Amino acid sequence: TYTNGDVVNNVRPYSGGTVISCCLDEIPVRVCTACGIGLYLDAPSAGAHDGEDDCTNCDPGQSSIAGSAGCSSCVAGKYRTATIHGGVCGNCPKGTFLTDAGTDRFKHDALDDCRVCNIGMFAAAVGSASCTNCAAGKYNANGNVTAADHEACTLCPSGRVTQELGATSETFCS
Repeated sequence: TYTNGDVVNNVRPYSGGTVISCCLDEIPVRVCTACGIGLYLDAPSAGAHDGEDDCTNCDPGQSSIAGSAGCSSCVAGKYRTATIHGGVCGNCPKGTFLTDAGTDRFKHDALDDCRVCNIGMFAAAVGSASCTNCAAGKYNANGNVTAADHEACTLCPSGRVTQELGATSETFCS
């Protein structure tokens, strides 16, 4: 927290702009509060604000760190919907990916932006920016139907292996 004296002396919790919500008045010990995660305060004068309700919610596909003067698009592998007030960008589930590196917030504004991996590929971790080819000795014959189908690849039957990466069916196991 910061006091009015900090605001008057231009002391900010983060660089890059006015980032606290506070009323500049005659009370020298008034406590100022940074806008929360996923919220921002973009007005040039901190004196125009007297509560966290003056903080603005980031648009879908964007978030911010606490105390921000603006928002940034979610990074690859993450999304954020409009249904929450404040908050961070969430991870795409296992078996899915989202490649956009945060250049377009509209590519990060819904869970549907997380795409299911293609056949012969998987994404074992949440928040994946890409899928990985199945390793030699494994395959993934599932089409891009559900994320759960692409959390891992299937081992070839005992005594059989694939010689290539990204095998798309058991027939590649020999």
